[in-house]
Amino acid sequence: PQGSFLYNMGWGDAVIVSPKSADTNKEKPIGTGPFKFQDWVKGSSITLVKSDAYWGAPVSLDKAEFRIVPDAAAAVPALLSGDIQAFPFFDPDSVAQVKDDPRFHVVIGSTEGETILSINNKKPPLDYVDLTGRYPHDVAKAKELLKQAGLENGFKATLKLPPPSYARLGGEIIASELRDVGIDLEIVPVEWAQWLDQVFTKKDYDLTIVSHTEPNDIDIYSRKDYYFNYNNPAFDKVIADLNLTSDEAKRKELLGEAQKILADDAVVGFLYELPKVGVWDAKLQGLWENAPIQANDLTKVKWSE
Repeated sequence: PQGSFLYNMGWGDAVIVSPKSADTNKEKPIGTGPFKFQDWVKGSSITLVKSDAYWGAPVSLDKAEFRIVPDAAAAVPALLSGDIQAFPFFDPDSVAQVKDDPRFHVVIGSTEGETILSINNKKPPLDYVDLTGRYPHDVAKAKELLKQAGLENGFKATLKLPPPSYARLGGEIIASELRDVGIDLEIVPVEWAQWLDQVFTKKDYDLTIVSHTEPNDIDIYSRKDYYFNYNNPAFDKVIADLNLTSDEAKRKELLGEAQKILADDAVVGFLYELPKVGVWDAKLQGLWENAPIQANDLTKVKWSE
């Protein structure tokens, strides 16, 4: 049994495919949704067209093209020129360039992206020292805790930061605050490929900042060999019980237990919830304000005129 079966079926990843097309779906996907795949230009764009065979209410858009824009600096010119009509996830640092333009809507919502200071829980002295702010901000108290841990003179560590501005700018703030108590962090900017290889796969890091955007992903702390290097049988037991339980009241109780264990163990530092900043043509309607799952749903999107 799986307690979250119905919930998991609501994910965008829970798609129905035919065994006949399963082997080629990576290149030419065939599904049951309101759009069907037309074209994929690798590194450039993906084009969907309206499906006449859809079983539900038909969509308003006849065609939707997803452009791949790897450079955040190119997003604003593409929007201003009309080459791209919508960015469901827009660079927050670029919002000032378009927020007063009546041609666009700037919509700020929420995501499931808990932005965390990830800690390598098997890397001394991080396997002992609590950096997660379980106490009010108090430099003197922090220095006292370091002294109790045998680190009166502080220590040095690395802070590997992936490309997003929340990580790079957030890392500077974290490093500055920890420097005040005697913890000297070396900031190491890395690209995503390096982060996935060094941090996520090889666990070659001390600290990092990243947003985990999967909804209800508390079970990641029970995954063996996950990059946090966290191991607590009591927590694993709670998650195992949760996975077998469908009763909502019992699930809520178990989730509360799991959260308390994570807080008591100071596994990571929970910083904030990542916002969803969307910018799109003022004539577009139906795009999601919030991102409860990792998807760009176009089923209700239409032009106002």
